[in-house]
Amino acid sequence: MKKIFIILSLFFVIKIFPQKRMMDIFFKEERIGYYTQNKTLQDSFFKVEEESKIKFKVYSNDIEVVTNSTSFYDREWKIKKFFIMVKNENLNLYLNGFTRNGNLTIKTNITGLEKIYNLEAKNKRILFNIESIDKNFLNEKFYILNPLTVELEPFDVKFLRNDTLKIKNKKIEVFEYSFKSKNSEFRVWFDRNNNVVKSISKEKIEMVLTDSVKEVKSYFNILDYFKIKAEGNFRNIRKENYAKYIINGIEKKNLSNQRQEHKKDTLEVFRNSFRKWAFEGIKDTLFILPDSQIILNAEKIFQESKGDTLKYIKNVLKFVNKKLKKTIFSGLISPGEIFKRSYGDCTEHSQLFASFMVAKGIKVNIVSGIVFSEGEFYYHAWNNLFYKGKIYSIDAVFNQFEVDPSHIEISSGFPPQEVLLENISGKIVIRRIK
Repeated sequence: MKKIFIILSLFFVIKIFPQKRMMDIFFKEERIGYYTQNKTLQDSFFKVEEESKIKFKVYSNDIEVVTNSTSFYDREWKIKKFFIMVKNENLNLYLNGFTRNGNLTIKTNITGLEKIYNLEAKNKRILFNIESIDKNFLNEKFYILNPLTVELEPFDVKFLRNDTLKIKNKKIEVFEYSFKSKNSEFRVWFDRNNNVVKSISKEKIEMVLTDSVKEVKSYFNILDYFKIKAEGNFRNIRKENYAKYIINGIEKKNLSNQRQEHKKDTLEVFRNSFRKWAFEGIKDTLFILPDSQIILNAEKIFQESKGDTLKYIKNVLKFVNKKLKKTIFSGLISPGEIFKRSYGDCTEHSQLFASFMVAKGIKVNIVSGIVFSEGEFYYHAWNNLFYKGKIYSIDAVFNQFEVDPSHIEISSGFPPQEVLLENISGKIVIRRIK
């Protein structure tokens, strides 16, 4: 009897003892931070506690972002409740939620305002971090919560191969899988204990199992990866109406639109729209919805424009350009908060301008790409809007009603994660030939 009691006690200790895992985070092979995880089985629930910290530099600003999350899953790996918080000196975002009667209720302040969402989640297995999943459950359909759109995106999970990796100076046998959703894509390697030992996202963010957590000593300059050397004559590009480039690094994506013509490695860019093009308005209004203050100011500017919509558009452009002090901001906030703070970079300018357009029912989008500035191309965001059968490209940072031909559009929609992490990162070579 005593022997059975000892065995059962040992089994109980093993079951509830936390499994701690630590991973290094790399971007473009440079270590930028770390991730830790504690997983415990208690009261028939998996409790997963996760923390990550990354450090990077933008211009002269040192930025440190810390993410903490706690989530509870049942034995079938279905989410029961969770809390996630993202913090830095300019930003404090959270999501928390719970499932009940087949619904996932989420409360968040991700736009600077608290909102509650109810999502259908019956029989859905929902992930918040790829690194937390157990391989035993991969035969079931998974969903990932996109915190920027507050939507559940189904994951397509496929086994790729058995492999061998060298991790922590040891060769280990692993199982490689691919995870794909609407906005996410990962390759993930599991060890024989069904734990994640390595993952790589499509944005080239890599996480690898390690023995201990070590603070990153220096901030890595993220703009080093996004600078694109500009070759050719750009002296009068702000005043010109046309430019022709040889562009390499985006072969898989056609950049043709209403003001761009892309053929193989040649790209022609015009200041004005030169052909008809279907206008795609912004799908996610989460970051451009006007609050009462913006609606009030929009009406004031509209009256000052004597009800002329085109004058209103031009007057809003001048207003936003003058209103916002030009500075780097690392967060995602609501237009109302941007209006109150009165500063920001290209994303805040394009958000606030779009919000004023929405306030008067004008079709608008936020587009992203690159722009010439001080001898090089940089990531940038501006606006497209549709008025009287024509698409206008407008830049509130440069106060341009129709943008100059150094504005090369790569994608549309907001947040602009596709451009920032996937399409630009160290791949593009551009030379002006006309």
